[in-house]
Amino acid sequence: MPHRKGSPKTPGSGRKKGIPNKVTESIKRLMLETIFPEARIISEFEFFLTHPDPHLRWKAVELGLAYGFGKPIMPIQPAEDAPLLEVNVSAIPKVHERVN
Repeated sequence: MPHRKGSPKTPGSGRKKGIPNKVTESIKRLMLETIFPEARIISEFEFFLTHPDPHLRWKAVELGLAYGFGKPIMPIQPAEDAPLLEVNVSAIPKVHERVN
């Protein structure tokens, strides 16, 4: 019997929690073994770390840290010493036309 749109999910259906996606795992293994072997990743990372352009060197460090340790979480609240954001609404016209 087909699943009707809007009806709840069948209990017990789908991939169980904690079981990895086999396709994703096989693609990741294929990429690491053929396209991006560990030695190549290390050599290219070292190349960019010693590159004469400081922007490329910094980007390599930034990406290495992000992938190695995770990207830092953006703070929701600004720091205490950060200036407050001021919004000037005086330029917004106050004239409204009445629609009959």
